[in-house]
Amino acid sequence: MYETQNVLRRQLRVRYPAGQGRMVLRTELDWDQDLEPVAVSDDGETSTFALETRKPFLYFKACLKTAGGGETWSVGSNLLALMTVEDTSEVFPYFEGSEKGSFTPVIERDSKKRQSSGQAKGIVRLASTRHRWTTSSPPTVRVE
Repeated sequence: MYETQNVLRRQLRVRYPAGQGRMVLRTELDWDQDLEPVAVSDDGETSTFALETRKPFLYFKACLKTAGGGETWSVGSNLLALMTVEDTSEVFPYFEGSEKGSFTPVIERDSKKRQSSGQAKGIVRLASTRHRWTTSSPPTVRVE
């Protein structure tokens, strides 16, 4: 496996509603070892993790630890952190439902821009894969 000469460091923020459990990461360096956050925001919704590796990328997955000692891995494929980027990335895991996600029913709205092209309405569908996320993260919007 390709490695760099230097240890690469990067921060990653995991955003999830407070009160559901304690957030940890699991990485490909050791899928059985919890990586604890270096900081948790005052509102408890953002856990910041310090990643270190000699590889230019690192696969990881968010895990939710509950008070009773249980753990739930996030739904979907492992995520990939590019270690050669200097910014702090944010991820928004979810722990229930299908990894394929879902959309709300179609919402139609009048559209002045579409009226000029002969179409009176725009169609919007909201992604609803983050069923528990109700605070600071806006829903994803798809316009057809």
